[in-house]
Amino acid sequence: MLPRMSDPVGTFWRSSGEDLLPTAITLVVALPTLVMAVVAAAELALLLLLVPVLALTRVLLGRHWIVEVTTDLRAVWETEVGTWPQTRQAITSMASGLEQGIYPWDEQPGRPLTDLDRTTRAGQHRE
Repeated sequence: MLPRMSDPVGTFWRSSGEDLLPTAITLVVALPTLVMAVVAAAELALLLLLVPVLALTRVLLGRHWIVEVTTDLRAVWETEVGTWPQTRQAITSMASGLEQGIYPWDEQPGRPLTDLDRTTRAGQHRE
């Protein structure tokens, strides 16, 4: 009788078939997660590099900063101010005026973004 030959190919597929499912699940879950993490890290790094450069460029070129007033999360009025301290001062004065019922479009030059007569004014109304 001839000795029986082993089936190395069949043995390989049987043993690998059992390990194939966990490997496939790991790849399906881990690979997209890893790709998303790398993309998110790259976007964050790009953002952290560009924001200071863009802010400095804006300051060096003398571009004005824009302060806007919003109501119900919708911009209704905006004005341009110069430097960062002027921006801070404009925001503070507009906020305190709004708390007192004084609207910036009544007192300061600026550009309305909506029809201000139809805009609902919150708080106290001036007579």
